[in-house]
Amino acid sequence: MLASDEKGNISTNTGRGLKTLSRCDIYLILAGSSIELALIIFWLGSGVWRGSSWLIPAFFLPTITFFTFIFILFKRISPDSPTAFTPWIVLGFAALFHFTMLLTPRPLSNDLYRYTWDGKILANGINPFTYAPAADELAVFRDSNWELIFNRDIPTGYPPLTEILFAANHLLGLDKFGLRLLSVLCSLGVSATLMKILCQMGEDERKAILYAWSPLVALEFGNSGHFDAIAILALSLAFLMHVKCKSNGTALFLALGGGVKFFPALLVPIWGRRWGWRSWSIFVLVSLLLWLPFLSGGSPFKGLGVFASLGDFNASLSGVIQIVWGIILGPSAARGATRLSVMVVLVVVGIILIRKTWRSVGSKADWQFAMLLMGWSLLLSPVVHPWYICWMLAFIAVEWEVSWLVLSGSIIFARYVYLDFEAKGIWREAAWARWSVYLPFYLTYFIQKLGYFQREKSIEQFIKTPLLSRVNLNE
Repeated sequence: MLASDEKGNISTNTGRGLKTLSRCDIYLILAGSSIELALIIFWLGSGVWRGSSWLIPAFFLPTITFFTFIFILFKRISPDSPTAFTPWIVLGFAALFHFTMLLTPRPLSNDLYRYTWDGKILANGINPFTYAPAADELAVFRDSNWELIFNRDIPTGYPPLTEILFAANHLLGLDKFGLRLLSVLCSLGVSATLMKILCQMGEDERKAILYAWSPLVALEFGNSGHFDAIAILALSLAFLMHVKCKSNGTALFLALGGGVKFFPALLVPIWGRRWGWRSWSIFVLVSLLLWLPFLSGGSPFKGLGVFASLGDFNASLSGVIQIVWGIILGPSAARGATRLSVMVVLVVVGIILIRKTWRSVGSKADWQFAMLLMGWSLLLSPVVHPWYICWMLAFIAVEWEVSWLVLSGSIIFARYVYLDFEAKGIWREAAWARWSVYLPFYLTYFIQKLGYFQREKSIEQFIKTPLLSRVNLNE
């Protein structure tokens, strides 16, 4: 039975106690409905097809809608504590956005075809690290998906747990839709885990919408099914265990995450600096169980190394470094010098971050370590695909950084390259597109550093914004 109190809140007595829809909950429902409508218009206007000239402009409708409601939510709504309805509203709309993009028929990325191929090969008892898809030994397995695989002459570079999941999907007969569904479910798991993390840290769980409601997250995981969602979920679960001081769980999920993407395993020196022998044993044992069966006949590092040397795409700082080396050494030597320079800088950054974090107490510093390491890796990487930014959206849900939120919108310009590719078969980046991706990011970052977004108070200031106040915060 519905009723209304003197403040205009709507309540229902369910027999399990009074549950009230707050003003903020009503606002969230309005915001979620508007974002969903914008996503549907984006789908109808562009077909979510990478060859459509409307893909980029149409995507700005859900993006700007999301940004607008985020701004109003964080700056204009009077503070309300989360209610019993709040998690269901946040996760319900997150699911709606993801499943809307899951229903789109054409994935923007060709990675799914490599996923299905690798799964078929492993399911037939062949190590996918041994042969490239173009190998004559695998000719009998070729099908309609084979023609759509990029770089068919290069063996796979995906870590072992992903290959196991690809094979399981093949054995279940789910094909590309099954992998997309898995990505969606894992991404929704990230949203739920972020809410748990925020509650555990005494912060407002609604901050998880920075990831959960992002149009970019829905597009990349719902439409294209990128397996980064699995790795982000493992990382989030590892941090939840870390916050709860459950080192065995942290070790397990970092090992599993390292079997999907290498990044979670890189966090072990900091997140595991206070582990006991049992936690270290779990990490080492799980990692060995994942990797050892695949090491005979090939290595994922071979394919990964070839992919890393192929060229640049949507590079940020590494593109600038390459221009400088091109002037000094000439174009032929610039790429190698750039790769070496990037590796050196990342090692130095990693050492600085480890030294800065080593003696810190509390889990937040460890999350900041991971966030900064990933952020520097993306800015220095010669290849930055749009779905890589989804990692940063998970990080900023806990540690606010508005520039990465802005980049999650401008990154859509990186997909301009597909227009010529679909029309003429030419893979050629436009200089203006890369400027359009990164100029808003860096402008926002420097404006933020000047104090406009009050970055110097970081999370504490973010929590004290009108909506996102702690329940027990006395201002």
